[in-house]
Amino acid sequence: MATSIFKQLILKKWKNEHFAVEKELDVYAFTWSDGEGRPSWTPLMLRLRDLYIEEFDTPIDQDRKQLILSQLKLKEPAPDSPDFIEFLYLNSNQGWKWGKNGMTNAVFLHGEARNYFRQFF
Repeated sequence: MATSIFKQLILKKWKNEHFAVEKELDVYAFTWSDGEGRPSWTPLMLRLRDLYIEEFDTPIDQDRKQLILSQLKLKEPAPDSPDFIEFLYLNSNQGWKWGKNGMTNAVFLHGEARNYFRQFF
């Protein structure tokens, strides 16, 4: 397993029954001001490509996830394999942490931010 691949991985687990490993291709950010010149929140646009996806009949725990990761033989995806876009955001009001649970994909893109991200897809 090439370590260079792991520098660009985003690991995901949904509903404890879905496990995926994606390669980060690009990350774009747009930082909003609080009106007084300080950063307030930053929507991020990530362009990703799937490396591994598996659905399980029963929930997987952290130990099983680590076992799966240790046994994966990941390869670079083909350059023409499909990619996808995911939006997340960072919120400075909480010390630049991710947004609230369940809302990390609920990015509202207005005006300048929408125009900025539009150029990438």
